[in-house]
Amino acid sequence: MKAFLTGITGERLYAACLLSLMGLRPAEVCGLRWSDVDFEAGTIAAGDNTRALVDGEIEEKEAKSAAGKRGLPMPATATRRSRRSTPCRRRNA
Repeated sequence: MKAFLTGITGERLYAACLLSLMGLRPAEVCGLRWSDVDFEAGTIAAGDNTRALVDGEIEEKEAKSAAGKRGLPMPATATRRSRRSTPCRRRNA
């Protein structure tokens, strides 16, 4: 795993790969907003929004149940990478 993460360091989708490896579903990773990231607490609010490509259109959904909404601890690596990605994210919005 370390070799994989080292190999993709610096790639544009590094943070998305790391979040996927933490257990977020692809639709949850795609649905994350910067407001879902709490840098102070070091957590990510997952499941509030999900995005999926359906018949060529982006479909946004909320969690099906309260159990689908959860807070995940954010590893220090993800915190550092996410903070560095913020300016890039704003440019690509």
